[in-house]
Amino acid sequence: MAEEEPGCFKNVREVITGGDVISPTAVRRVLEHCPDTVVRSTYGPTETTLFATQAPWTVADAVPAPIPVGRPLDGMRAYILDDVLSLVP
Repeated sequence: MAEEEPGCFKNVREVITGGDVISPTAVRRVLEHCPDTVVRSTYGPTETTLFATQAPWTVADAVPAPIPVGRPLDGMRAYILDDVLSLVP
């Protein structure tokens, strides 16, 4: 929806994404067409039911590629591991 008809979010205050890979192009298109909307990239393993990390975006030019998983929610910790299960920054 965001890539093909980003204006459909014009009356939405916040869009919450889900998944480990989020399209920077889609996020930018929504923000360009709906400047009053916050797009929040969220991530969480299935075991959390919803999400455990988040990163809000409000300006299309500030959206990086790839989009990071974000920071832990208040009162939570998140650890990112590499392919041999070592902590990464």
